[in-house]
Amino acid sequence: MASKNQYLSIENTRKSSLRNVFIVPFILQILTTFALIGYLSFRNGEKAVNRLASQWEHEVTNRVEDHLNHYLEYPHIIVQSNINAIQLEQLNTRNIDTLAFHFIKQIQLYKFVSAIYFTGDYENGEYAQGRRNIDGTLNIKVYEDFPNRVDYLVNKEGQRIKKLQTRDFYPQTRPWYQAAIKAQKPTWSEIYNFVGPGELGITFSAPVLDKTGQFRGVIAVDLILSDISDFLRKLEVPLNSQVFLLETSGDLIASSTSENPYFLSEENQIPQRIKAVASQNKLTQAAAKYLSLKIDNLSEIKTIQEFKFKVNGQAHFLHIAPLELQQGLDWILVITVPTSDVMGEIHANTRTTILLCIGALTVAIVVVIMTVSLVTAPILKLNSAAKKITQGKWDTQLNINRNDEVGELTHSFNCMANQLKNSFKSLEANNQQLKQLDRLKDEFLANTSHELRTPPSMVLSVSVNSF
Repeated sequence: MASKNQYLSIENTRKSSLRNVFIVPFILQILTTFALIGYLSFRNGEKAVNRLASQWEHEVTNRVEDHLNHYLEYPHIIVQSNINAIQLEQLNTRNIDTLAFHFIKQIQLYKFVSAIYFTGDYENGEYAQGRRNIDGTLNIKVYEDFPNRVDYLVNKEGQRIKKLQTRDFYPQTRPWYQAAIKAQKPTWSEIYNFVGPGELGITFSAPVLDKTGQFRGVIAVDLILSDISDFLRKLEVPLNSQVFLLETSGDLIASSTSENPYFLSEENQIPQRIKAVASQNKLTQAAAKYLSLKIDNLSEIKTIQEFKFKVNGQAHFLHIAPLELQQGLDWILVITVPTSDVMGEIHANTRTTILLCIGALTVAIVVVIMTVSLVTAPILKLNSAAKKITQGKWDTQLNINRNDEVGELTHSFNCMANQLKNSFKSLEANNQQLKQLDRLKDEFLANTSHELRTPPSMVLSVSVNSF
C-alpha cells in the first residue's frame, strides 16, 4: 500500500511539474518581454518629449527675444532720425504746432509706439507730444502757458478736434528726462507709470545737441508694456503653459496670462509694480518662488537654465532664459509648461501600448496553453496506458496517429505492450506447464511412497500363494 501511494504521489507530482515546466517559463518570458517593451517604450517616449519640450522652449525664447529686439528697435530709429532732422535744421523745435504734427504722423507709422515727444526750454513753451491712446485715438500735448500743458484730441491729419484737459507738467521730474540727462547719451528709463493712460511703460530718451554741440533738449519715445503682454498671449503654447518676463529685481514686466503686471492703488489709482512671488496667478507665483529658492540673485543668471518643479502635486517644466536685449535692459524670460501637456500624447501611446501588450499576452498565453496541451495530451495518454499495463491490462493500445517523435514513441509503446503481452502469455503457459509437472511429480511421489510403506509379510504371502 505504501508503495502504491508513493507511486501515485510521484505520478501527480510529475503531472503537475510537466505542465509547469512548459507553461510557467513561457509565460514568464512573455511577461518579461512585454514589461521590458512597455518600459522602454515609455522611457524613450519620455526622453523624446523632454527633448521636444526643450527645443520648443528654446524656440519660444528665440521668438520672444527676436520680437523684443525688433520692438525695442523702433524707438532707436525714431529718436535718431529726429535728432538728425533737428541737427540739420529740417525740424524746428520752436515751432510747437509743426513739431506736434510731425510726431502724430510718425506715430502712425509705428504701431508699437505709444508716444513721441520733445522738451527743450519748456519754460518758453518748447514742449510737443504726439500720442496714440489704447483705444486708438490720437492726442497732441503742448505747452500754452508754462507749466500748463494742454491736451487736444486730433484726427489722423493732426487737426485739433477737441480740447481735453489742462494740467501742470514738469518734464524735469519725469524718469525719462532724468535718465537722459544722467547718461548723456541715448538710454532706456526704468519701468514707470505713465501720467496719461494709467499704464506702465518704458521710455527711450536721448539728449539733443544742435550742430554746434549745444544742448537743445530731450527727445523721447514711449512703449506701453501691455503691448508685450499682448504679444506673449498670441504665442502658440500648450493650453496650461505660461510665458512671462521679469526684471532682475523680480518685478513682473509682462505675462501671457490675463493678469496685469501692476495693480491700481486704492488711494489714487496709480499703477504699482507687482513682484512675481506676489502674483495672483498661482502658477506664476509658484514658479517665481521656486526660482527664488534656486537662485539668490536673478542678475546672476547668464545662461539658459531648466528645472522641474511641482504645483499642487503636478510636475512642470521651468525654463529660465536671460534675454540679450539692448544695453540697460536686463530682462529674464520664464516659461512654465505642465508635463501633462507635453506628456499627454506619450501617456496615451503608453496606454495603447499596454492594452496591445495585454491583448498580445492573452493570445500568447492561450497559444502556450494550447501548445502545452497538444504536447502533453499524448504523454498523459502514454502515462495512463502505462498504468493500465502495470495493472495487468495487457491489451492496452494507444491510438495516436502522429508523424513526429510522439508518434514514434506511441508506436514503440504499442510494440512494447505487444511484446509484454506475448511474453506474459508465454510465461503464463510455461507456468501452467510447470504447475502440471509439479502435480504429476506430486502424484508420482505419492504413489512411490505408498509402495514403500507396504509390509514384507504381505509381499511374502503374495509370493507363497502364487506358487
